Amino acid sequence: MSYKAMKLKLVRCKHRIYARYKSNDHSAYVRAQKEAKNEVRKAKHRFESKLADQIKHDKKSFYAYVRSKTKFKARIGPLSNSSGQSYTQNANIAEEFNKYFASVYTKEDTTNIPEASGIYEDTVNNSLQDVLVDRYVIQKRLQKLITDKATGADSLSPWFLSMIEDVIALPISILMRNSLDDREVPDWKMANISPVYKSGG
Repeated sequence: MSYKAMKLKLVRCKHRIYARYKSNDHSAYVRAQKEAKNEVRKAKHRFESKLADQIKHDKKSFYAYVRSKTKFKARIGPLSNSSGQSYTQNANIAEEFNKYFASVYTKEDTTNIPEASGIYEDTVNNSLQDVLVDRYVIQKRLQKLITDKATGADSLSPWFLSMIEDVIALPISILMRNSLDDREVPDWKMANISPVYKSGG
């Protein structure tokens, strides 16, 4: 039983006893109140210990609980753009931040890419001729994904990828092998950029 469920059950039991005797001083109510208080404290301690133990795999639940205990709720806005237009809705504020972040990145000229000069001075026999793409190495990497991270441009969560690692390891290895053979890099570096407010910034 969760911490909230245990707390609710004990508090309801205490209220039922009070409704029966209509007195805060009745021995049954005092006993129920003391028991409820002790059990709620124990349940809270177990819940917090579980959150702390699982923080490496479930950071969201931990920080959500911490935020629920803070009195100050950080908010941003209203936000004005370069034209002086003011925004108060979260979606509009996020969109303006996204436009600004995108504007400060450098746009590379992909039509005129210079050739890199060779610096390798050893013999051809000692050079790196090929890269081994091992499906089992890929599978191990997928198993180590941080599962509470956000999705990428493909809308696939790391949790989902880690759950199907044994199925997709081989197709990924084939894609990488073909990429090396064809000397073409897929658009795997594409990403969705979302502004996240950090207090104190």
